[in-house]
Amino acid sequence: RMQDQNADGDFMDAGEATQLVDPNDLTLGNPATTISSDDIRSVVVLPNGDCVWFEDDSRAWVRTTPAGVHSFFLIYRTLQNSSGALPSINPDFGTVLPAFTSRMYGAAMDPATGVVYLATRDTNANPFILACLDGNADGDVNDAGEVILFFDGAASGFTRFYDVDWYQGSLYVALDKNPGVEFVQLTDANGDGDAMDAGEAT
Repeated sequence: RMQDQNADGDFMDAGEATQLVDPNDLTLGNPATTISSDDIRSVVVLPNGDCVWFEDDSRAWVRTTPAGVHSFFLIYRTLQNSSGALPSINPDFGTVLPAFTSRMYGAAMDPATGVVYLATRDTNANPFILACLDGNADGDVNDAGEVILFFDGAASGFTRFYDVDWYQGSLYVALDKNPGVEFVQLTDANGDGDAMDAGEAT
């Protein structure tokens, strides 16, 4: 975490950078699971200051509080490169949600609602964007009904998403579509929870 405590426009003074995640193995959960924590690929900050981040070696979304307390945020597939107890996968994957194993590097958050948007990254495999909200306030989105499919890019010929960001009611997405990279705006115009209806991707 970086904070410009003396308002000089940078984070390079003493005490302005705090390490929240040890680059060695991380043990979390009950029962305990140990995962690698040296390959963090994406991070988004929630309204309460907690960080949600993707660990690529294990394929886990983890939540870290400002005090440095870690917990699983989303388990969408069986973890890789982990030991100990395997945490349960969100039960909606493979039932009401598609089952997939792709990396998920893109992350953005709507500050008005706290909805976190997570996007897949692997080429030509499951170009999905998920919308996640902790409905029961237990610190994760691993319960039924807390994750929905916000956008399925396959129907539009999209192959992977590079980055996502939220601004004033829309999700902006940098993506790959032959013959080249495109930039799209996704807006849930009819309030049904996704951006897959006519005119919602521009």
